[in-house]
Amino acid sequence: MLSQLSENYGNLMDNDDLKDFVLKCAGEEIRVHKCILAARSPVFATMFKSDMAEAQVNSVDIVDVEPGILRKLLKFTYSGQIDDFTNKEAGDLLYAANKYQLDILKEECIQNLKQNLSDKNVFDAIKFGDMFDQGLKDRAIDFVVKHGSFAQLRETEGWKSLHAANPTLAMEITTAIVDHMQKRGNALTRQTLSLTRGYF
Repeated sequence: MLSQLSENYGNLMDNDDLKDFVLKCAGEEIRVHKCILAARSPVFATMFKSDMAEAQVNSVDIVDVEPGILRKLLKFTYSGQIDDFTNKEAGDLLYAANKYQLDILKEECIQNLKQNLSDKNVFDAIKFGDMFDQGLKDRAIDFVVKHGSFAQLRETEGWKSLHAANPTLAMEITTAIVDHMQKRGNALTRQTLSLTRGYF
């Protein structure tokens, strides 16, 4: 029954009947139902109930979300279903889900980023974690700390971009690496002393 309900609401996206609001995004106009968006997103609910200009003209310009990401967000908003998305899209979708307070979608994006950390996306994951989720940030920093070749990671565009945009966060990562190396060094020193005890 729930799957049928999800399908029915999902089909509304493709049906222009009774749509009463327009999302303008990068030159595209996407017609939607205010009642659906309001029921799912506290941000849209507030917008529609207020005296904001958007509520008066029944449209809003969305300038910080790409059309493809917006459509994936709307698919979830209508049906509760999440289309497949790439690692790159996960960060953009996380931003949009956070903006419109779609907590389930936000958590799906966070889990996707946690499970697919790589040399190519780890610094983006740290950036998004710093903005939206401490657990994601911790997991991504731990990935860097235990990577074993920070010199190699420092040559990636992800590190260069993060270092330029957020030196404080870059310093936090560097400090975590140094702390890890010191702990390993102390552990090795204690291990060596225990092994050599009795020989001197």
